[in-house]
Amino acid sequence: MQLLKKLNNQNFYLFIFFLISILASVLVLIIERKVLGLGPLYHPDSEHYLKHQSTYFYLSLDQSIFENLYKYIKHFTTGSLYYSIVHLAFEIKEFFNFSTPYRSLIKLNIFFYALTNVLILNCLIKKIDKEKKIDFITIVAVIFFCFLPYKIHLSVNILKETLILFFLYVYVLFPNKLTFITSFIFGIPLRLSFGFYYLVILDFNKKFLKKYFLLIILTIIGITIWYYRNIYSHTDISLIEYLKNRNVADMGGRDFDAMPNFSEFGMFGLVLRSIVWPITFLSGTFMFFSKSIYIYIIGLEIILLQILYYFNNKRLMISFGLFLFLFLVAIYANSYTAYIRYCYLAINLYFLKIILNK
Repeated sequence: MQLLKKLNNQNFYLFIFFLISILASVLVLIIERKVLGLGPLYHPDSEHYLKHQSTYFYLSLDQSIFENLYKYIKHFTTGSLYYSIVHLAFEIKEFFNFSTPYRSLIKLNIFFYALTNVLILNCLIKKIDKEKKIDFITIVAVIFFCFLPYKIHLSVNILKETLILFFLYVYVLFPNKLTFITSFIFGIPLRLSFGFYYLVILDFNKKFLKKYFLLIILTIIGITIWYYRNIYSHTDISLIEYLKNRNVADMGGRDFDAMPNFSEFGMFGLVLRSIVWPITFLSGTFMFFSKSIYIYIIGLEIILLQILYYFNNKRLMISFGLFLFLFLVAIYANSYTAYIRYCYLAINLYFLKIILNK
């Protein structure tokens, strides 16, 4: 009876946490739309997904399960799954006229954000129960982590980051072969560079080859897929030419994106960016290069995460795998706002992995 009571209490707390997470998203949504005046298409990617979903989708309610499965496998390495998700929202509108495609997609993101928080809290409760002690610093760190403003912001816009985080967290929270394969199968079609995030999870020590054998294999596969789709399949371009093109590519930076990208210095600038940007990102000092509240919030989040991480682990939040990821993204992205979008997920992933596995 005592065990049943404990289980019921835990479920009650998880349910309340789920509701609080939804309310937090709704509150941020109201603040952004009504107070700050950020429109539903504030992010250019949101408009892009809505506008081009009918061009790049491959899953449909008009197809059989086998047809959808075949096309999912066929388009596995295109990184275009989110177009299909957006398209499905438009198709559902034709059958059930209770919500617009835009609202359905926002609801989906909010649901996955809340579900992710429940899974994190559940792991924290199990950690406390196993260790038979309450670590208040860890509790504060996890609660703060769950309600990071920028992460909530991602959940109330038509962006795929919330789904990507969910599939990354699934493996970190429940590390086994099944969850890792699941993470890989759904992550790669969402973002072709998904495999690079596994670098953040790796512990580069003497036993990492034995401990992370499957993780290393799928990381290599993921990076190989990205390399093949972006470079090798284009027979008229070399790796050096690709890097030169990335250095001057138009990634749609914002007007408040004042962080220098050093592209005017050619390949030397690319190397300089790949060293400077990870340092500014991990320290949060990039916030001093902008006057945007958007950037200030993200910078403060990272600084506070570093402080909580330090109190919990007696060291700063840095590892070879994390820095390697930040280094590689700095080579690919020459807009700091784009850089933040990619790297924000990585630092979240690393923080959660360490804080719950201390």
